[in-house]
Amino acid sequence: MTPKRGMFRGDSPALDEVYLVIVSAQPSKPFTKDKKPFLEEIYSGDLDRDVDVVLGAEYLRSSATDYHANIRTFMNDVFQNVSSHFDRQLKHVWVTQSRHCSIVEKPGGKKSGNIGKPVRLICSRTHLVEQVKLFPNAIVLLAGSKAREAREEIARLRRPISSCFSFAPLNSQKVAAKESHQQAAIECKDHVDRMIAERS
Repeated sequence: MTPKRGMFRGDSPALDEVYLVIVSAQPSKPFTKDKKPFLEEIYSGDLDRDVDVVLGAEYLRSSATDYHANIRTFMNDVFQNVSSHFDRQLKHVWVTQSRHCSIVEKPGGKKSGNIGKPVRLICSRTHLVEQVKLFPNAIVLLAGSKAREAREEIARLRRPISSCFSFAPLNSQKVAAKESHQQAAIECKDHVDRMIAERS
């Protein structure tokens, strides 16, 4: 399997060169024209083209939201030697979610329901764990409480694990989240530096 680039991967074709897997909770709502006109999600119906859009790195590159900007800052902290070379960072990173389905929202942004933890863990075992298996040299970062629910499943793979606040924290959590991201970046940087040194 050769991974695609971007939100579900970086640019390297070598699975053993992925040294960091970043796991968030779940997909967010699509960008809409009224909220993010410069990043409206538009799909052509051409499968190959649309997969490139969905899995591309354009949203991370743009820092369009706090979520994207915080991940970029985190990656710069981890890959300090190439902090100005985003594409080189992506060669060693896979970004994904602990589950790959979203809650339907009612008008006004209210969620119509919640997926219980047992079902979330089924999704993690089905999708997330199988992804992590592909990357034998990666540390897994679980970002946010829902992502951290998968810790026991990931631990069975004997991969190193770090954790932190979500990359899209509530306003009241932003200071604590920043500190959490900085601490996790130190742990992930240590692992990444060691892997790069061992393989150079």
